[in-house]
Amino acid sequence: MLKTHESAIHWFRKGLRLHDNPGLIEACKVASKVYPVFCIDPYFAKPDIVGVNRYGFLLESLQDLDNNLRSIGSRLYVLKGRPEELLPLFVERWNVSYLTYEKDSEPYARQRDKTIQSIMSSKNIKMDSFSSHTLYDLDQYTSKCKGNIPTSYATFCKLFHTMGNLRLPLSAPSLDTMPSISPDDLIDASFDVPTLEGMGYISTKTSPFKGGESEALRRLEEKVISHPAWVSTFEKPNTSPNSLDPSTTVHIYSL
Repeated sequence: MLKTHESAIHWFRKGLRLHDNPGLIEACKVASKVYPVFCIDPYFAKPDIVGVNRYGFLLESLQDLDNNLRSIGSRLYVLKGRPEELLPLFVERWNVSYLTYEKDSEPYARQRDKTIQSIMSSKNIKMDSFSSHTLYDLDQYTSKCKGNIPTSYATFCKLFHTMGNLRLPLSAPSLDTMPSISPDDLIDASFDVPTLEGMGYISTKTSPFKGGESEALRRLEEKVISHPAWVSTFEKPNTSPNSLDPSTTVHIYSL
């Protein structure tokens, strides 16, 4: 396929994964060089707002993503600062003409993305967003129900069944499809994933649940794919208010 862009940025957000990532796949298809980027936004990077377990999970996920990208000749570029300030700078630094990212429905993210879209438009940078952390684009739901937002699970299920066929999941990019980067970029430590201490945390993560796509795929294989009979007969257990261990959703990972 003819590459229509010399350089592109895929901006990782909620979807810290290589599998089923349409924005990353599209960037790889149309650009000769792809910079996988994650921005550590100071809006969220505060120990008094985000607890150590949650932030530790994020950093583990970023490190796993970096490891997986390196296995196919690339890497993760971790930028520290406001995305609306940093992305325009690196678009110019890397001579980028195309930016892909995953859509987000949260108010802060929508306003931030609107600002970035305006900046990129003024620089003639093409942007494409993709819905991949929900089964359907949330705007499709609101359009389909014409503003009559479901107020119960039953009415949501009725709406869901009118949405049409789901798209098929996408495979992860490979050594053959992921544009490689220069050896100098691979060893540039300024873009490495930071530590908890480097982000201002003085305590360590205590949660037993490890972050990252690799761990998620391992759990999926161990607890779901390899137990088809259990999956087909699964019933959510009753919640025990006095239980010290999770008795609902997380219980699936402790069988």
